Amino acid sequence: MITSHFYVKDASCKTYHLRPFGDIQEGSVGLDKELFKQYVKAVQSDPEGFTVGMGDMTDSFRPTIQHRLISTFNDDDGSRDEFYDIHRRHMIKVAEMLAPVISAGRGCLGLFDGHHFMRYLDTGMTSTQYLCQVLKDMTKRSVPYLGEMS
Repeated sequence: MITSHFYVKDASCKTYHLRPFGDIQEGSVGLDKELFKQYVKAVQSDPEGFTVGMGDMTDSFRPTIQHRLISTFNDDDGSRDEFYDIHRRHMIKVAEMLAPVISAGRGCLGLFDGHHFMRYLDTGMTSTQYLCQVLKDMTKRSVPYLGEMS
């Protein structure tokens, strides 16, 4: 885990709220879209709120099958990279869903990997690192990568 220090700009003696989110499992039938909409409303209505992503933003290609899928590409780097591109496109959809959360309040302290992340062998980064990058480009707000698991 990466240890980070967070400083509240222009802090004063008042209450700040930490609103964690995680285990969203975008791509799963178990995603409760109404509950997530309620969370987004709560975050957007709290100007003193911070968010932090606790991992498992997506459910696609669970760790149990990732290794089997990747091993099928042992002799075909092009197909492996195409597979990663498919996953990155999915992560862009996840970013679009998370953008209102990242843009609200005082911002996002960062994102953890969880255990449903994917390591892209073509770039060496994880899907969560990629998500942080996409969210920063999308929202113009820094989204630090906080490491594997919390």
